[in-house]
Amino acid sequence: MKRVCLLILTLIAMLTQGMAQNDTFAVYSQDGRPVSFQTAAVDSILFNQADTAAIDAARVLQAYDHLHEIGEQIVNLYSNVSLLWQYLHNVEEKGYSLDRQQQDLRLYTDSLGNRLGADIDSLGYRLDATADSLRQRLDSLTLRKLQADSLLGQQLPRIERIDSITAQLQNGLLECSRQLNVVDSICRAQQADITLLQQRIDEQQLTIDMLTASMSNTVNRNNEQQYLTDTETGQRYKLNITGGVLTAQPVTYQRMLAISNSFFSNGIQAGIWWANRGMAATTDSCTIDHYIKKATGATIDIMGMWDFEANYSTDFDFETKMPISKDYDVIIVQIQENARYRTELQASWEAMYDYLKRKCPNARIIQNIGWDQFPNRYEAIRKAAVSRQIPLVDSRTETMTGNLRPGDYVTDRQGVLHAIQIPEVAAHPSDVGMQLIANNMLRALGVAPVNTMHQINIEQREGGEISTAYGQWPEHGLVSIMVCPADSMVLDSITVTTASGAKIETKTYANAFYDRTPRVYHVFTMPTEDVNITPFWRSPVDPVDPEGSEGSEGSEGSEGSGTPSPNREKTKNKTI
Repeated sequence: MKRVCLLILTLIAMLTQGMAQNDTFAVYSQDGRPVSFQTAAVDSILFNQADTAAIDAARVLQAYDHLHEIGEQIVNLYSNVSLLWQYLHNVEEKGYSLDRQQQDLRLYTDSLGNRLGADIDSLGYRLDATADSLRQRLDSLTLRKLQADSLLGQQLPRIERIDSITAQLQNGLLECSRQLNVVDSICRAQQADITLLQQRIDEQQLTIDMLTASMSNTVNRNNEQQYLTDTETGQRYKLNITGGVLTAQPVTYQRMLAISNSFFSNGIQAGIWWANRGMAATTDSCTIDHYIKKATGATIDIMGMWDFEANYSTDFDFETKMPISKDYDVIIVQIQENARYRTELQASWEAMYDYLKRKCPNARIIQNIGWDQFPNRYEAIRKAAVSRQIPLVDSRTETMTGNLRPGDYVTDRQGVLHAIQIPEVAAHPSDVGMQLIANNMLRALGVAPVNTMHQINIEQREGGEISTAYGQWPEHGLVSIMVCPADSMVLDSITVTTASGAKIETKTYANAFYDRTPRVYHVFTMPTEDVNITPFWRSPVDPVDPEGSEGSEGSEGSEGSGTPSPNREKTKNKTI
């Protein structure tokens, strides 16, 4: 216990020694009132009690407790002083910051004042300059107004004169209007007369066309009357009268020459034509020369004669440019479609006929007419043929019958299919036209025509339209079926069958050559009998019938014909 008391006293002595360094220590209590006490009194009490040792432990402890309380108050006072110092420091910093802001504001205000002063000065200068410019313009306008007033005074007599002339012109216009009304009534009457005259001209032209057709039929009948057929052998004979003696010459041909253009043979041209045959036959078996060979058994040499056709003249070098080294039985002249009419056309054709007769005096010569773009050209060739007694074969209608369409397909010599891309190619005779033209030539030669045409029957159904180039087609030729679905419909399948019920496979292709719209084509080879074509349509959202989906539309080269489900669609029969 004594050691504890000594330790306490030692601590008190150290505290009092520290306090003795100041006579008075002033602090603030928690409520902010100042607290003062005399350190000397504390020293006297403490040291007296320590020296006498008469103070009992209880009073020492009581003193210690009292000092402990004082220490706690001192600590609190120190804490308050620290907070107060921190607060004063913050206030000082804020004051410094306010001073800086005030100084910055003063500097900004001075700068803004300087800028505003400069802007006001500049604006003042600009306003002064603008005012000077406006004053100068006002002076100039005033001067111009004075000049204009002077000129107006000078022009007033002219204006009055113009007004007078204008009034006269108005009167003249009124008179012209009256005269125009009279002329208009006369023109209307004349127009009625012209319309009536045009109707009469059209009627006369119709009569001329009918007479021309009748004359062509008469010529064909006369040609037919020159031939007779032996009912036992089937041999045909041509009737000839020489010196009053009637003879029958057997109609047999071995060698023929065709002087022609693209109707008989057209060379391969990239992207235009793909086989050395007549344009636009789909296969070699559907050309003019093929049909003539089939009917006569003769050989046919083809001589292209673009040079004479496009550059005809009466002094054409036939010996060099149209060399003939064989004694032909028949010479077919199939040129003129590429010619442009000139006055010397008749004379140049007569010169050609004279050359052919001189080279082959025993040959039958016939002249075929295909396209007829220029009536004068046809008339000139007709006159030349009549003058040289050359039978004229009129195939103008046949040339334009059953033509293919851009987008329809033909085959090359290797069997590859190609779509016709340009209308000029499609304007040439098709398989149909080729056979009709060949038959016209065969009739002129006294040979029975060939007929390998078969009917194409299309059963149209709701959902779209399908079409072919023509309602008939020669056997072994290619037939292109163009598919045109209605809105929101597609072709589910298509069937092609023969009249006897056999199914024909088709190949599916696509192109946009017809009208720049992507279209699907089903292509097949025409059989030796009639065919029936039936499409089956569906909406793209409808499920595909597994039994009828075979042969639906696909990419180029895909095959398909398909078997449709019964009663799938309403039908409307159509034969084209």
